[in-house]
Amino acid sequence: MNRLSDQFLLVGWARRALVGVGVLSLDLLAMQLPAMASENFGEVVSQSSAMEESWTEEVGVSLGGGLGMKVFGSDLDHHFALSKIHYGWNRNRTYFNDFWFRGELGVLNEFMVGGQFDPEGAYVLGLTPVLRYRFNCWERLRPFVEGAAGIMLTDVGTPSLGSVFEFYQQAGLGLEWKQSEALSLAIQSRFVHVSNAGITRSNRGINNLFFFIGANWAF
Repeated sequence: MNRLSDQFLLVGWARRALVGVGVLSLDLLAMQLPAMASENFGEVVSQSSAMEESWTEEVGVSLGGGLGMKVFGSDLDHHFALSKIHYGWNRNRTYFNDFWFRGELGVLNEFMVGGQFDPEGAYVLGLTPVLRYRFNCWERLRPFVEGAAGIMLTDVGTPSLGSVFEFYQQAGLGLEWKQSEALSLAIQSRFVHVSNAGITRSNRGINNLFFFIGANWAF
């Protein structure tokens, strides 16, 4: 039994290390992409091409809430209210220009803060890099899809979460309504899964469907 227990702990810590390395790599990529894009490519591209592939900075704020879902091993509903702020970059280049799904790529760093209000009170802090693809289908309405994996601190506790330090993965879609060259209003939905990657034996996880409304400023 001791040998099985040791093996279980080793597997848990290995999974934690792999997820941690993945999250750190994504965050480093988010910070390095704009610098990489602004380098001088010499004779490879012309000055006009370099201008077309520059990056626009963006900051945004959102408020929303999440409804608990009993899926993927989670057997309790956890409901949350959150606020989030992001800072990142949108690449001034259109991908798939000849297709209806043409769009632009964005890389964001997102911080969220809030709490659980049901079944009981608990705090939530999270940090994650986000990869977003925004469609250029219409002039003012711009749908987007995004994905992310990050880290979270929360005292939700057992039986759903067995530690304060957690990992979370999310995928979502939304719609931006452009008000001016700088300002856009946005609505968004996200599916979010939270677990500790086997750090502790109590790891049923939490799953939520979130809805947000907010505003983004480009500069």
